[in-house]
Amino acid sequence: MTRRTSALATLLLAAFALAAVSLWPARAADPAAADKGGLAAGDKVTVFLRGDAVGQATNYVGSARNTPSVSGAIASVSDQWVVLDTDKTRVYIPRPGVLLIEVARK
Repeated sequence: MTRRTSALATLLLAAFALAAVSLWPARAADPAAADKGGLAAGDKVTVFLRGDAVGQATNYVGSARNTPSVSGAIASVSDQWVVLDTDKTRVYIPRPGVLLIEVARK
Protein backbone atom coordinates (compact mmCIF):
# COMPACT_ATOMS: atom_id res chain seq x y z
CA MET A 1 0.00 0.00 0.00
CA THR A 2 2.85 2.40 0.68
CA ARG A 3 4.23 1.97 -2.84
CA ARG A 4 0.84 2.87 -4.33
CA THR A 5 0.51 5.88 -2.08
CA SER A 6 3.98 7.19 -2.89
CA ALA A 7 3.46 6.52 -6.62
CA LEU A 8 0.14 8.36 -6.51
CA ALA A 9 1.69 11.25 -4.58
CA THR A 10 4.56 11.47 -7.09
CA LEU A 11 2.10 11.43 -10.01
CA LEU A 12 -0.05 14.15 -8.44
CA LEU A 13 3.01 16.27 -7.67
CA ALA A 14 4.26 15.95 -11.26
CA ALA A 15 0.80 16.83 -12.64
CA PHE A 16 0.61 19.86 -10.35
CA ALA A 17 4.08 21.04 -11.41
CA LEU A 18 3.22 20.63 -15.10
CA ALA A 19 -0.04 22.55 -14.65
CA ALA A 20 1.72 25.35 -12.75
CA VAL A 21 4.39 25.76 -15.43
CA SER A 22 1.91 25.71 -18.32
CA LEU A 23 -0.35 28.29 -16.65
CA TRP A 24 2.50 30.66 -15.74
CA PRO A 25 1.82 34.00 -17.47
CA ALA A 26 4.06 34.67 -20.46
CA ARG A 27 5.73 38.06 -20.74
CA ALA A 28 5.41 39.93 -24.01
CA ALA A 29 8.48 41.36 -25.67
CA ASP A 30 9.08 45.02 -24.92
CA PRO A 31 10.16 46.86 -28.10
CA ALA A 32 11.40 49.81 -26.06
CA ALA A 33 13.76 47.56 -24.10
CA ALA A 34 15.17 46.15 -27.34
CA ASP A 35 16.05 49.66 -28.54
CA LYS A 36 18.11 50.59 -25.47
CA GLY A 37 21.75 50.72 -26.40
CA GLY A 38 20.93 49.84 -30.00
CA LEU A 39 19.95 52.43 -32.57
CA ALA A 40 20.59 56.12 -32.02
CA ALA A 41 19.54 59.17 -34.00
CA GLY A 42 22.08 59.89 -36.70
CA ASP A 43 23.29 56.28 -37.13
CA LYS A 44 23.84 55.39 -40.78
CA VAL A 45 21.76 52.28 -41.52
CA THR A 46 20.30 50.14 -44.25
CA VAL A 47 16.81 48.84 -43.47
CA PHE A 48 15.95 45.63 -45.33
CA LEU A 49 12.22 45.15 -45.85
CA ARG A 50 10.29 41.90 -45.58
CA GLY A 51 9.43 40.57 -49.03
CA ASP A 52 5.81 39.85 -48.15
CA ALA A 53 5.42 43.40 -46.82
CA VAL A 54 6.39 44.92 -50.19
CA GLY A 55 4.58 42.48 -52.47
CA GLN A 56 7.42 40.11 -53.32
CA ALA A 57 6.61 36.43 -53.57
CA THR A 58 7.24 34.62 -50.30
CA ASN A 59 8.97 31.67 -51.96
CA TYR A 60 12.06 33.58 -53.09
CA VAL A 61 15.54 33.02 -51.71
CA GLY A 62 16.57 36.20 -49.97
CA SER A 63 19.94 37.77 -50.64
CA ALA A 64 21.44 41.22 -50.46
CA ARG A 65 20.86 41.63 -54.19
CA ASN A 66 17.13 41.03 -54.35
CA THR A 67 15.94 42.17 -50.91
CA PRO A 68 14.31 45.62 -51.04
CA SER A 69 16.03 48.12 -48.76
CA VAL A 70 16.26 51.79 -47.81
CA SER A 71 19.47 53.48 -46.64
CA GLY A 72 19.83 56.63 -44.60
CA ALA A 73 20.37 58.09 -41.15
CA ILE A 74 18.09 57.19 -38.25
CA ALA A 75 15.81 60.09 -37.38
CA SER A 76 13.81 58.18 -34.76
CA VAL A 77 12.63 54.70 -33.78
CA SER A 78 9.37 53.93 -32.01
CA ASP A 79 7.36 50.80 -31.37
CA GLN A 80 5.48 51.45 -34.64
CA TRP A 81 7.89 53.25 -36.99
CA VAL A 82 11.50 53.43 -38.07
CA VAL A 83 12.11 56.91 -39.49
CA LEU A 84 15.08 57.49 -41.81
CA ASP A 85 16.47 60.66 -43.35
CA THR A 86 17.79 59.90 -46.83
CA ASP A 87 19.62 62.35 -49.10
CA LYS A 88 16.40 63.99 -50.29
CA THR A 89 13.49 62.64 -48.24
CA ARG A 90 12.31 61.42 -44.84
CA VAL A 91 11.09 57.81 -44.97
CA TYR A 92 8.64 56.27 -42.48
CA ILE A 93 8.89 52.48 -42.37
CA PRO A 94 6.34 50.47 -40.35
CA ARG A 95 8.11 48.16 -37.88
CA PRO A 96 6.24 45.00 -38.97
CA GLY A 97 7.68 45.47 -42.47
CA VAL A 98 11.31 45.48 -41.27
CA LEU A 99 13.32 42.32 -41.89
CA LEU A 100 16.59 43.58 -40.43
CA ILE A 101 18.55 46.76 -39.85
CA GLU A 102 22.20 46.90 -40.83
CA VAL A 103 24.17 49.57 -38.96
CA ALA A 104 27.32 51.01 -40.54
CA ARG A 105 30.43 50.91 -38.39
CA LYS A 106 31.54 54.21 -36.97
